[in-house]
Parts: sequence; C-alpha cells; structure tokens
Amino acid sequence: MLMLLMMILTNNKVFMETLYYYLMFNFQLMSPFGVPVPGPAPETKDIKNLYESIMNNYINILNKYTININKDNINKLKFLDNYTEEEKGYYLSGLFEGDGNIYTRCFSITFSLEDVLLANYLCTYFKIGHITAKYNSPPASAPRAGRTNKELTAVKWNIMKKKEQEVFMNYINGKLLTYKRYDQYFKYNFNNRLNIKLLKPKEFDLTLNPWLTGFNDADGYFYTGFQKHKNSQWLKFHLELSQKDSYILVRPAPAGRTPKEMLLKNILNLVVF
Repeated sequence: MLMLLMMILTNNKVFMETLYYYLMFNFQLMSPFGVPVPGPAPETKDIKNLYESIMNNYINILNKYTININKDNINKLKFLDNYTEEEKGYYLSGLFEGDGNIYTRCFSITFSLEDVLLANYLCTYFKIGHITAKYNSPPASAPRAGRTNKELTAVKWNIMKKKEQEVFMNYINGKLLTYKRYDQYFKYNFNNRLNIKLLKPKEFDLTLNPWLTGFNDADGYFYTGFQKHKNSQWLKFHLELSQKDSYILVRPAPAGRTPKEMLLKNILNLVVF
C-alpha cells in the first residue's frame, strides 16, 4: 500500500502542483465554481510557505523511495533496485511482522488482492517460495442463495524449502522488532532445523527505515483531514498502523509494563498544521 502511494507521489512536478492547488482550494482561495468563498482567507504567501515546508521535509525521502511512473513501467515494481541488501532485509522484516506467519514447515506472508503484483514481484525478485491463492468458504446460507463457489480473498507467499528459508532468515535476522516471530521460530524448532541463531534487533530510526515501509504495506493506510475551528484551520496527514497482535509499535514500553501490554493501535501523525 505504501508503495502504491509512493508511485502516485513519484512524479514530483505533478504532485507539487496538485498539492499547491489543493492547499489553495482548502484555504478558501477558490471554490468549485470560481466564486470566492465568503470569509477571511490567508495571504497567498502563507499558502506558499506551507507548501514549501511540506515539500522540503519530504522531497529527499520521496526521491529515494519512489518509482517513476510512465507508460512503460506502470504495474512494474522496481523499488528494491534502489535498496541496499540491508534495506531489503528491513523491508522484508516489516512486511513479515505485519502479515507474516511461521507454521510447522513454512514461512508465509499474506497479501490482499490489491497487492498481488507486489507478492509476485517479491517472489520473483528473491527467487524463493511460491504464490498460492487463499479462499474463504461460502457461509452456510450460501447454497440456499445460489452461491456455492469459494471466494478468492488473498494470496500467500509461501517459503517451504530449507535453503530458501535460510536465505529469507539471513535477510531479516537482527531486524525483527516484535516478539511473535521469535516465539514462532522457536516453537516450531526452526532454531535447530535451520541452525540460524536469531539476533537481537539493531537500534535504528524507525521513521526513516524500510522496516516501516514493509510494515505499513502489510497493516497501514494513509488518510488526510482538513479541520476548521473558528478562525483556525488544520491540514493533517496521517499514517495509521494497526495490528491486533502488535507487541511494540512504541518502544520502549513504559516502566513496569511489558511490550505485550502496549496499545494495540498507534497513529503516527506525519504532518500536522
């Protein structure tokens, strides 16, 4: 999902022009019908300053982690080409902790139908595992309603071969931030089967690390809001991450509490004006 947003934002010229006019519109400098909206409006220079502030804060990140859109590479993901090997590991780790699982003999990551291209891209790029379909069985009332077919709901990237699991673990080892994958790894005896000792996570800036990209691709979404209160106005950009089994979206845990007692939902306010 984050990569889709980045694809939209990649063409910086179009994005900047769109953002500028969006800000102008929402600050009542124009209306859909070209008629000025009653009420005081801020100076044009204030809109430009707000616009420049947003772009100055994020242009460097966008340039590094975006994909140029043109007719030749639409639907062709290539973002991993811009990552170092370590960054690829952080991305996979975040994705794995968001929508991954470890079973008796399998590592698996589930993707929504909107992310089928991403699943296929990762499977092909790393040359490990295979993609399978995930279906929901029809409810008991379905036959009476004439619906008997199973519904395709998601796809799964399954990694079952020992050598491929070793490749995958070498990418993500030392980059896991939650406890659940550690627990599963030992529960299903992969510490002996693969003979790979799990390392403690390194310290890094979460907000500027591909781990957050992968985790958000699994369990995050963006939304914007424009609020007014009397003479004040706010333009907000939100990135919301949620996970029912989230152990540490905020680190470290408060004194006297374990990570498992942390809130199950955390909202990151990227920009608030």
